[in-house]
Parts: sequence; C-alpha cells; structure tokens
Amino acid sequence: MRLLALALILLAGRGFCDVVVLNSGMMIRGKILAETETSVVVEGCASPILKSEIKQVLRNYRDGVDEYRERAAALADDDVQGRLDLIRFCLDNGLFPEARLETARLPRTPEMEVEREAFAKRASAIEALAESKGALERGDYERAVTLAEQARDSNVLTQAQAEEIAAVLAGAQEALAQRQRLAEFAALAAAPAEQKAPYGLYVFPGGRGVEELVRLVSGAEQKVFFASSALDLGVLIDTLRRVAGRGVAVTLLSGDFSPSCESLRDVGVTLLSPKGRGRMRHNFVLVDGRVIWFGTFEPTELAAFNSRAIAISTDAPEIVEDFAVEAEELIAGQFGRESKPGLPSARFMLGGENGALYMLPEDDGFAAVEALCRTAIQSIRVSIADPLDKRLVKVLREAAGNGVKVLVVADESLRERWRTLRRLPRYGLETRIETERQKLSGGYIVIDGGVAIVSSSGFDSPSFKDDDGWLLLLSSEKLKTLLVNEFSVLFRTGVAP
Repeated sequence: MRLLALALILLAGRGFCDVVVLNSGMMIRGKILAETETSVVVEGCASPILKSEIKQVLRNYRDGVDEYRERAAALADDDVQGRLDLIRFCLDNGLFPEARLETARLPRTPEMEVEREAFAKRASAIEALAESKGALERGDYERAVTLAEQARDSNVLTQAQAEEIAAVLAGAQEALAQRQRLAEFAALAAAPAEQKAPYGLYVFPGGRGVEELVRLVSGAEQKVFFASSALDLGVLIDTLRRVAGRGVAVTLLSGDFSPSCESLRDVGVTLLSPKGRGRMRHNFVLVDGRVIWFGTFEPTELAAFNSRAIAISTDAPEIVEDFAVEAEELIAGQFGRESKPGLPSARFMLGGENGALYMLPEDDGFAAVEALCRTAIQSIRVSIADPLDKRLVKVLREAAGNGVKVLVVADESLRERWRTLRRLPRYGLETRIETERQKLSGGYIVIDGGVAIVSSSGFDSPSFKDDDGWLLLLSSEKLKTLLVNEFSVLFRTGVAP
C-alpha cells in the first residue's frame, strides 16, 4: 500500500522536469532532490522511492506543454482534424486548460457540438482520475473511491488510464477494508488499561497487539508519550484524540507525521520531530510513567496487516524507568549521538526471566550481541530487515566455521541494498529471502533456542552508532518459542539470495 500511495501522487508541472517511471508503468514527476544506491528522493513525495521499485529515471524530461505550444503554433485555423488531434493530445497529457482553449476554437456546427460534448465528458473523467490520485495520497479514501468509480463508469478512458484508475480504486478500497477491520478496536477506547501478566507478548500481523496498545492508551489518566518512526494508524489516532480531549497530556515524537496525525494539534497534542544525524527507530508508548508498550511494530495502517513484527507490554519498573529517561532525552532534543549513554540495565527480571535492555546508540549493546553469539553451541537464527554490521558477519562466519548452524532470513529489499547478502552462503550461513510480501521489521537473533535478542533498529552499524532505538536481551521460553516458530515459517517459504 505504501508503494501504491506513493505511485499515485497527483502529477503536476510544466516545461522540463524529472520523471521516475515505476515498474508498474506509473510516472512520478518532480525535481529529484537526491539519489543514492538504493533510493531516489523526489520533491513532493512523502518518502524515498526504492530503486527496486523503479523501472527508469528520466532527468530534464520534456513536458507535454512544450509540444502543445509547438503544435498549436503550426496549426492552421481551418485544420479541424488537426485541432481535434491536438485536443486529444492535451487530454492525454493532463493539459486541461489548453484542451478547453482548443475546444472553444472548434467551428460552431452540430457535428462539432457532438465532439465538444465527447471531449467534455472525457476531460471530466480524466480530472476525476487525477483528483482520485490526490485523495488517495491524502488518505481521503472515501473520496478516492467516489472519484475513481466516477472515472471508471464514464467508459471514455484509454486502456492505460483504465488500468490506472483500477489501481487507484483497488488501493483505496484496500485501505478502507483495513480501516474497517481495525475499527472494532475503537470500542476498547473506554476500557481501562490493565496488566494481566508480568508482560504481554504480541506478534504481527494479526494477534492482539493493536488491541492492547489501544487499551493502554485509552486508560491514561495523566500523560502519554509516544515515540515512533511513523504513525498513521487510524484507530490509534482516534484514541489519542479522545484521550487528549479529556485533559490527558499527549506528546508524540515521530520522524514522519501523517496529515491525520498533524490534525491532533487541534486538541492540544504536542508533536515533536527528532533532530540529529541518525534514524528514528523507536516505537514505544509510555503511559502515566508506569506502563510501557514497545516493539518492532510501526503503528501504521500498512504495518498492521502487512508487516512481521513483535511487541511487548509491561509495567516492570526497570524497563519503564529506562524508557522514561529515554523519553525525557528525546523531548529535550537529545537524539542519536547527542543522547546520553543508556542506563546500564545489565540485569532485570521480567516474569521470572532474566534480561537486559540497552538504549541505542550504545556500544555496549553491540558488545553484548557479539558476546552472546560467540557462546552459541548448536544454532543461531537471524532475522533482519537491514544489513548486518560487518563485525557481526565476521562473528557469525566464525561460528559457522566452528560447526554452529547459522540460519539467516532477510527482507526482500536487501537484495538491492546489501551486496554482502549474496556472499553469506559462501561464508557457511544458510540464507533465505522472505517472499511472502510482508515486510520484516527490526531484527532478532535466537541463540541455541534459549536467549532471544530483539532490536528495534536491527543490527547494522548505524544502529549502534547513530540511531535512536532499543535492544532487548531476554532468556525467555515464551519469546524464544514465538520467534523460532516465526523464523521456521519464513525460512521454509523463503528463497536463496
């Protein structure tokens, strides 16, 4: 859905411009602000476009308005067929003012009146197509469906335009269906938060993670702090609006606020953006300074149904304290390398299970991961959405050389983003690419079926040097079983790199 929404941005511009052609055939026009080995940043787009999704990049592409001017200047006043062709060209290229101008120049005859009506109908359909794209990008899915159906039912679009409107309609209907499925959680907004166990463990997609998150937030009495890499989950935004409306102090910190999230300012919600070199990789909610919900799950409409992630809720004082300090630093603008060293939670008990929590960036966190991997005797299972730090690759390679069975599952996007991925089998690491079209989030490692390591940031070099996130080490039978089962499914259905 993210790619679809990005691809259907309302195209605009005149003269020469840059054009990104997607694999689907759709075109995104706008000034290219930056280009890396893995993505392209286009002015006006909400997020970078992965190169794996791009078919072609055209720089200084000649816009249709220049061709229109040339053709109009060369057109004789009495060339009716030429003018009809020029009007069709304008409609095909979205030049609606020019199309109306040329239509007005047609002779005033009954035959041309029929042509005028046909062109007006087609122009209306194409404009509805363009407006539906904008509505989809804004998240106004009902409006997008109405306009898309209007354009579809006109029966005057070209085959390419018909396919385009079908994509808009499918995307808007999918978003509405997801919103409807999530709406059932809204009834929980009035229910108080409660801790039924030392900690709750949730898996996505599916499960009760979103339900628990809504329960915790809706039970807030004084304050809610929410840190997230992105936030547009409708049922959660509605809950935050209601909580703020009854006087609870709500603070949101995110690297990517959706328009619906921005609207929370109207009810007194404080919106903050992280400032620093690193990436925002946190996803946690602190309620009244006593209950924490954290995980690799990004609270977006897409992730709720199309992202493999986990989340934990607990009121364990040691964990709540660490996240409370982290929240204070983030509010104070201490982000990435500017943040203070994390509290040394070298030991805590969570439901009778030993664990440790590190706030990243933190060198000690990497040292702990490295040391635990070196203790492996039988197996190491690794699931990643981002590249592995080269030092960790070396540790895993040495473990494989010592007879430890090392298995790796990688997100499909790493095919293009991480060259080392193809070399892992040569290092003795059995590697699979996730093929279920569900994005992996964060990363985890399970060692000998005992110790589980979960990171909101993954295990690449920036995670331990620049990015704000967390790293959890837990000797948990429940967490181990969940992750091993999840890993087995991904590894079995995956393909070789």
